[in-house]
Amino acid sequence: MAQDSNEGLPKVPMHDASSTGAAQDHEISRLIEGEIIPRLLMAHRRGAAAPAMPLSSSSAIVREQDVAYVAELALDHDADMLFRHMTQLEARGVSTDQILIDCIAPAATLLGVRWEEDQIDFIDVTMAVWRLQESVHILSSRRPGRVVDSAKAHKALFSVMPEDQHNLGTQIVDECFRRAGWDTICLMATTEADLLAMVRQSTLDLVGLSVTTDTHLDQLPRLIAAIRAASSNPRLAVMLGGRAFNGNAGMAVRLGADGATKDARAAVQMANNLLHSIAAQSDAAI
Repeated sequence: MAQDSNEGLPKVPMHDASSTGAAQDHEISRLIEGEIIPRLLMAHRRGAAAPAMPLSSSSAIVREQDVAYVAELALDHDADMLFRHMTQLEARGVSTDQILIDCIAPAATLLGVRWEEDQIDFIDVTMAVWRLQESVHILSSRRPGRVVDSAKAHKALFSVMPEDQHNLGTQIVDECFRRAGWDTICLMATTEADLLAMVRQSTLDLVGLSVTTDTHLDQLPRLIAAIRAASSNPRLAVMLGGRAFNGNAGMAVRLGADGATKDARAAVQMANNLLHSIAAQSDAAI
């Protein structure tokens, strides 16, 4: 289901619950004053000197050079500069969905690989992914796509796994479904209680979960069962995605879901097929 765009990315470190508030405040202040603010100032000073742009092309596809360029822009420049490059991609005929799925998502993955290889540090990759998330917001607001009739549209809820902080992939999947005509809800950095509460209060056709680490796999059968029990829709579809699945639909079904896909483009197609199949089975049972 979810776009695998957070692969290899670090989580924001969590403080131990036993730490005192003063110690936490001191550590946060030290991080902001000693690391984040100097890097912001450095990025501001370097802002006018963008990396060399890839050679122009008339191709309406996203090339590896485009992905690498977006990753470099995310490291040292603001979301507006990222959006200007995306406008140039659109001028080549690249669609918004292609930018989201084939450019922004793999750029985040590339940043994660560079972090794993110690080419960039935690602050670098965290701020770069934040800029990519901001660029998705800009694309969403300036390229809204079709108007969704919530009374007629299928409704989906997309969420990271409870307590997970890898949000970009879920954000991209939510945006692609919305652009495809779905009425969507996107939960990020949520708890299980909040996730189940949203399922209870919403009339949903689909719930999609992004699973980025293998450590969450053991939790999924119970969580999926709880989601189905909380839903007012007995034919609710549940899809999985993220690095832990990489499109392995068989594993997803064994854990209690209806399927899994490797990216947002395939997720939209699978979701439409699932709902068509569920509707056909329901009609046949009447």
